[in-house]
This record gives sequence, structure tokens and C-alpha cells, in this order.
Amino acid sequence: MPVVPLSILQNSCFDLTKTFHNSTIDRIFYDSSQKDLVIFCVNKGKHKILRFILDARFPCLFEERTCKETGFCPQELKPIVQAVIKDIYVQESSHTVVVRFCNISYCLVFELFKNPRYYFSEIEKPKWKSPLKEEPFDFENIKIWHEFQKFSFLKKKATENLQKQMMKLEKQKNNLIQQLKDTNQIEDIRLRGELLKVNFCLLKKGLSQIEVFNYYDNNDIVIDLDPQLSPKEQIDSYFRKAKKMKLAKEPLKKAILKLDDKIHTLTLLQEKLATCQDLRAFDLLPFGQVEKTKRLENERVPYHTFISSSNKHILVGKSQKDNDVLSFQIARGNDYWLHAKNIGGSHVIIRCKKNESIDQKTLSEAMQLALYFSKARSDPTAKYEVIVTLKKYVRRAGNIVGKAQISQEKAYQQTLDPNTISELKKRSIKD
Repeated sequence: MPVVPLSILQNSCFDLTKTFHNSTIDRIFYDSSQKDLVIFCVNKGKHKILRFILDARFPCLFEERTCKETGFCPQELKPIVQAVIKDIYVQESSHTVVVRFCNISYCLVFELFKNPRYYFSEIEKPKWKSPLKEEPFDFENIKIWHEFQKFSFLKKKATENLQKQMMKLEKQKNNLIQQLKDTNQIEDIRLRGELLKVNFCLLKKGLSQIEVFNYYDNNDIVIDLDPQLSPKEQIDSYFRKAKKMKLAKEPLKKAILKLDDKIHTLTLLQEKLATCQDLRAFDLLPFGQVEKTKRLENERVPYHTFISSSNKHILVGKSQKDNDVLSFQIARGNDYWLHAKNIGGSHVIIRCKKNESIDQKTLSEAMQLALYFSKARSDPTAKYEVIVTLKKYVRRAGNIVGKAQISQEKAYQQTLDPNTISELKKRSIKD
């Protein structure tokens, strides 16, 4: 496991303290696919981003310039939203980073070891852990080091995959070549079928072989038989095998040529990969595009976003699993929570600040979305009830994904309005 030297980590944390001192944490999200914890901060109107890499392969931290907000805010970290960062330091002689706050008594601790983790600590000096074995550090900063380690890992993984693919193709090619060689025995197999046909009277079921006279070269020949087959089936099997080999000859040649093309393509990729020097160059290669696609898929947002008439954000879950993420990982306690009563549908969240009330128009639009993204859409003329409560009164109902147990709710009777839905779609934010 690559490790950032302690001296570099200490200097980096010293620089981060100067950058993030008196910065207020605005929001936090955890990207489980990338194993990154990203903290968005604000200081005097300027936005700053602190990224903790909690990937066991290359744990570290650094300041980020830009970042797409994906993932969710871990429940345990919600208490430090709006906290003011005091400083960031490395515990003496250990790869443990401590973040202290001005307005909170406890600290946020990050252990950048084999199994990276974070936790809160009441004391400013958490339990000491022995430092990791260090390696030479020839990089301008930790971020460049992280990108290099990530590139090295992906390059090694791609190299191994190419080698496996090459071995697989070579094995397939050798099998096809052997099958093509076997087709040279067509005449011999047909001859055996002819000889069995001539000696039909000597055949009987249960024989494993028979010796007959080969009138083509005036010698005896032993022919293998299948004891389970009747005399006619024995003869047919040899003629059928000869015909099958004849028909397979050309397709086998074409298949070998196709494999040669694939092997040539993989060879070129191996050469390009060998000369690849950074992550940008890697992303241009085919398997780099696959990794990029996976990253983009993992950045998928689990909800639709609509803007109400009064400029409020309304979030709508995309699926049952996304409902669970939206309600229990993304939504805050002060947000309004809505759902069509007694019918399957999406969870709907209206973003709100603490003690903030929402206007009737926004509530009505959110209820329309709750109906539209439910089974009520199949019968738009009928009247339905929509449940409304605060998110803090919503809990998971057992172990069923997306199922919620609510309290202190109010029910409103609604009919689906296509015009309202049409207007909301115009004000939707694309994922």
C-alpha cells in the first residue's frame, strides 16, 4: 500500500489549516463508489473543497478546486454541518489527521491506514497508532501523488486484464487450429463409414470395435464402435462426422482470422498502455473509457429535481431503492416529506431550512409530483390523498427497502393536474 510520508502529510495539513481556518462547513457528501468524503466549506463568500480519500489503496487528503456533488451526507456527519473549522493537524508520529472546530467541543478524526476510517473524538489526541512504512515522495503535492497512485493501480489492472484476454484468445485460437487439423481426416472417416456399410452383416449392437478388410489397400483395419448404437446408427455416425468436418472447414478458417484480428488489436493496446504516462492519457484508451463510464454511473443522482414557483427545490425518488437513499441519507430533519397515500409511488422531499414554513403553492406542486410519480398516474381523474409530514417524523419500516413509517402527518385530497405537472417539468433540473 503506497503511503504519504509523515513530513509531507504534516506540511500539507499546515497549508490546509491556513486555507480552511474559520471556514464554515456548508455540506458534506460521501461518494461510496470512489470512497471519497468531500467537505464543502464557505469562508467570506468564497467556496472551498476538502477531499478525504478513504480508499485503502491510497488514503490521503487534499484541497480540491472543483467537484461534482454526488453521493449522500452520512447521517453521523450531519451534526458538523455549519461547524467552523479551527485547524487540521497530524497526530505526532502517526498517519492520523485531526480536524478541530471553533464551535464544537469534539474533533473529527481520520485514520489514513490500511483500513481508512473516520470518527468523532472528545479528546484532541486520539489513540496513537504506529506510523506506516514510508516510500520516497517525488511529487509536487499530495493530490498529484494520489492521481499517480490511482493511475498506477488502473494501469496495472488494465495490463493484467489484457494479459488474461490475450491468453484466452490464444487458447481459443489453438483449439480452432487443432479442429482445423482434424478436418484433414475427413477421407479417413468417410472410408471407415464405407467399410462398415460393406460389412453391415458383421455389425451388431454392443461391439466396441470391429476388424474388417480394407479393399482399397488390401490390409485389415480396426474400426472403433459405440456399443450403445445399432449397426445403422454406427454407419450414420461416421458419415455424419465426415460431413460435419467438411462443413466446418471454412468457418474455422474465418474464426481463426477473426481471432488474429482481435489478438492484433490487443497487442496494439498493450503497446499504447505501456507508453501511457498519466490518468488523462489512460482515459483516452478503451478500458479507460470503461472505467470512466463506471465512474459516471456511480455518480448517478437518485432523485429528480424540480423548482417550485417560489424557487424551492423539490426532490423526487427515482425508484424504491432511490426512495430509501433520498429519505434516509439525503433528506434533512427539517425538510417536508410527501407520499401518495395507500398506493405505490416516489418519496417527495421539499428542501427547507430550520423552522422555515413553506407556502401553499409549493406544497400543492409537491403534492402534484407525489401523485404524478405514483400509480395514481394511471387514473388521473380520480381523487387521491397525499400524506405530508416533516422528515424527522419518518423512520424505516423494518428491513424493507424504501418502506417508511410516519407520524404527525396530515392528509390532503388532490386530483392530478396535467398543467401543473407540465409547468414543473419546464423547471426541472437535468441530472
